[in-house]
Amino acid sequence: MRLLTASMSVVLTAQLAVLSIAVLVILWPVSALADPPIVGSTTPTTAPAVVVKAETFTVSLRVKRREMHRLQQEIRQHLSSADKWALIRRGTAVVQPVSRQLSAMSLPVLRRQLHEAEKLDNRQRLQTQHPPHMSDWMCIHHYEGSWQDSGGPYWGGLQMSQSFQQHYGGWLYRTKGTADHWTPLEQIWTAERALRTRGFWPWPNTARVCGLL
Repeated sequence: MRLLTASMSVVLTAQLAVLSIAVLVILWPVSALADPPIVGSTTPTTAPAVVVKAETFTVSLRVKRREMHRLQQEIRQHLSSADKWALIRRGTAVVQPVSRQLSAMSLPVLRRQLHEAEKLDNRQRLQTQHPPHMSDWMCIHHYEGSWQDSGGPYWGGLQMSQSFQQHYGGWLYRTKGTADHWTPLEQIWTAERALRTRGFWPWPNTARVCGLL
């Protein structure tokens, strides 16, 4: 009898132990089963990377816009300069429609356009600064008068009459007045326009002295 009681006591004790372990397993928090965090470590996240990329894109866009604005300004300056040179040579302004289209151009196209505008400006300047009959006009000027000669009825270094200035000077006469207010190049190119139809006959005496008639 005593032996049976002892055996039942041992079995009961074992069952209680198993039940206690089962309860502990059920009630133990899941977070306690995870590995403990390493001191000083941080949880990786993609948010800062996204913010950095957004800021970089914004800065890049701002720089690009500034560069495009600079290119547009330089293109307009070269086109304006080319128009001024052509105006002296031709007597009429050269319309540059591309200047109105710059805002729609991409950065690579603007760079190419600036290169073309620089070439155009240089070409117009060189052509205007070297009239085809420069030496002939300088000879006539040597016998005519000062570039600033304001004594009518003839004005300037090539002694142009008022009707001559109005007909061949056109815009110069309307905007600057008589030839004594024009630059030497403007006076020479006005004479070049007359030369195409009248030759050197408006200067019969000095042109003959220079061997041009």
